Amino acid sequence: MTGHTLATSTLLVTTLVGAFGTVRLFKMDRTLFSVRGLVVLNYVLTMPISGLVHLNTPEVQRRGYYDLLAQSSSSTILNTAMLTAIGLVVLLATAGVFGQPAFPPPPTDSHSGLSPRNRLTAFTIGVLLLPVSILSLSTIRAYASNLNLDRILSFNDGLARHVYASQWIVWAVTLVAVSLLLGRKRSAATTYAVALVAISGISAVAFTWSGGRSILVTFLLPVLIVFFPLLGKARLPFAAVTAVAATSYIYALSAKRLLTQGGASITTSLDWEWGRFSMVGFSSDVVSREGLLLGETYLSGLNQFLAGILGLLGLTLQDQAGRGASQVAGEYILASTDAYIVPGLVSEALLNFGGVGAIIALAALGFASKWVQKSISECTDPIALLLWAYIGALLVFRTLNADSWSLPTYFLYSGAPLIAAFASTRASRSGHIASATQLMPSSP
Repeated sequence: MTGHTLATSTLLVTTLVGAFGTVRLFKMDRTLFSVRGLVVLNYVLTMPISGLVHLNTPEVQRRGYYDLLAQSSSSTILNTAMLTAIGLVVLLATAGVFGQPAFPPPPTDSHSGLSPRNRLTAFTIGVLLLPVSILSLSTIRAYASNLNLDRILSFNDGLARHVYASQWIVWAVTLVAVSLLLGRKRSAATTYAVALVAISGISAVAFTWSGGRSILVTFLLPVLIVFFPLLGKARLPFAAVTAVAATSYIYALSAKRLLTQGGASITTSLDWEWGRFSMVGFSSDVVSREGLLLGETYLSGLNQFLAGILGLLGLTLQDQAGRGASQVAGEYILASTDAYIVPGLVSEALLNFGGVGAIIALAALGFASKWVQKSISECTDPIALLLWAYIGALLVFRTLNADSWSLPTYFLYSGAPLIAAFASTRASRSGHIASATQLMPSSP
């Protein structure tokens, strides 16, 4: 049996095991929006299915930025397939698929149980955010229009803060909708459906400048988790329509990106547009030639993260800490550090700390997904549910297919309104409990 055949067989078995684990997690959590189920599903798409497509794509078709069949040895391909299989087992184990407790969604009352005080808090934050986010969104769209660009990857002249502020429009309209619809008294199911459609439409318009395929889904998944259980009998039809719309949206953007390169196809999407198998092989080749980076890309990401915080304070971080993962990939593949090639979580961990680093990264992802799913199941109000669901969405879409510091950046900057709303409602609840305790008569 050749190395190619053995690698293909390994990936096929890994895909089947991953499919079984995904179904089991969805059944355990009894929801279509199981965070750990979605994380495992994304891994199956990103790694074993991506590998199967990559290794069996005809030579006349493009095999991504890094063609393993043309640029790597059979041992590298086989090792990448084996790492993919081991990584899946670790991810499944740490996500809790083997005999761990289920974390079903919180009761429906948790989706519509805001007190009048917290409803006012959510409404105030949402209303205050609207003009800020609309102004930033207008600034970004004008910038894109002046440059005649469909997609913007970097910003100059201090426009970065407008990027995050423009994303807040999703949370602004969501918080207003939550404050108006999710009080003690339940609204009609059609009202929630209309709110979901309206928020989705506004979000789609807001993110057209980014050209990102997963960013819209990342922001809308928390909204779906909050409102979906309230749709009653319309839940399954709405879920089907949502799945089709999201898939079509992602595929259409992929096709638009590849228009100048002969168009997109399902194979290009699974192989390297969304998939990352070939990039893991790329990292293995880089490590064999140059050695481990020993945290260089993580330090670079931390540097950019801290620079963003200091930038909000009007300060500048002068020292640049090495290359980011995208720069390393661009340097080796396209001989340019300005290229935007994202290796992904497994590939970046392999670049820095080898196979052990990749396994540790996947274990951390599995544990985190289980913890977030547990936290979601224990939520008692829609504001907390929104925040935990957003963290879950980041674990699904800003890890396996993203740079290492994408998740904390999206959490702190893009998620700032949710953090503020959560903190405000918790403070309000604590104050209310403290006041009630003081009013209680003392024991004789």
